[in-house]
Amino acid sequence: MKLRSLTITLCLLLVALPAPVLAQKVKVGFDKSVDFAKYTSYSVVPPEVEPARPLLYLSVLGSIERELKSKGVVQKAKDGDLLLIIAGGIDVDVNLAAGTPYVPILGGQAPSVNSTMWTGVSAIPNAAAPYLPKGTLVLTFVDRRSNKVVWHGRVTGKFDMKKRNKAPQEVDRAITKLLSQFPPRRGV
Repeated sequence: MKLRSLTITLCLLLVALPAPVLAQKVKVGFDKSVDFAKYTSYSVVPPEVEPARPLLYLSVLGSIERELKSKGVVQKAKDGDLLLIIAGGIDVDVNLAAGTPYVPILGGQAPSVNSTMWTGVSAIPNAAAPYLPKGTLVLTFVDRRSNKVVWHGRVTGKFDMKKRNKAPQEVDRAITKLLSQFPPRRGV
């Protein structure tokens, strides 16, 4: 009898949870040879194209800053230990608003990715911006000194376009979930 009531309670709890929280999927890859404790600052690489939803973009930046600051990594206007490249969107399928590590927007050679050492980023055969499914946010951290991608994370989720006013809250939850894995714990 207790097992049945416990099962019913668990089912009710699962139904009560908001669907977007359940639908968010996170995938992270990082260079296991890197000591992330040495990174104390980051700089955001500005988008190549003006974001289609500037207020949402600012909300994303604010959520990222809050999460990273709580971990002791502060934002600098320039010359941070890490360069943060943000890509993604809710309304479009192709990312045109942000630079990617495959397009040399940083002045010089594009950051290198050694996918034989860790999983996360795979090379794209052309220089076009990557295809991103709707409701995807990708954060890529590049070591500024070595110009190598050291951490790459992607979170995807379903967004109801009829409830656009809830998009900032959903994005904030997605960023919190994604950055809960940054910096990676040693021995992972």
